[in-house]
Amino acid sequence: MKILICAFQFGIEFNKTSKREEIIRLQTSMKDFFAKKSYSPKVEVLYLDLYCLPFCYLPYKRPMYYEDLALKSRGEVIEHVYKFLCADITIENADEYLNSDEVEGYQIVEKAIIDYFQNKPLPVKIRKSFDTQAFLDDIKAFFDSYIKSL
Repeated sequence: MKILICAFQFGIEFNKTSKREEIIRLQTSMKDFFAKKSYSPKVEVLYLDLYCLPFCYLPYKRPMYYEDLALKSRGEVIEHVYKFLCADITIENADEYLNSDEVEGYQIVEKAIIDYFQNKPLPVKIRKSFDTQAFLDDIKAFFDSYIKSL
């Protein structure tokens, strides 16, 4: 499964920290770790969109699933994405995350991902086929090994 993390929904104050770079390094490691894993035959790409703004909280935003998503630019299809699961994950305490060291920051991201997948129902099309528990176990294993390697 291909996993992508987007951290564009961060406030301007994050440009003064190393958090964006930390997320980029995290994404690179997560891509490698999850490359050969599969939690559902219906999910090939998992897109984690992290929101970390002082005024931004998405408590009811459920994951979205697209079997065939056409990405367009100026009305023209530039790419198709198949079997795509998108999760908008809010890091609830932006100030705590902003002021955290690297390890604490990764622990906050881990907790946000785990809380999200434990508490948000998956889309009906993949609910029965997606092995949430195996995914959460792998998230925990990934962050444990990643943090120990720092």
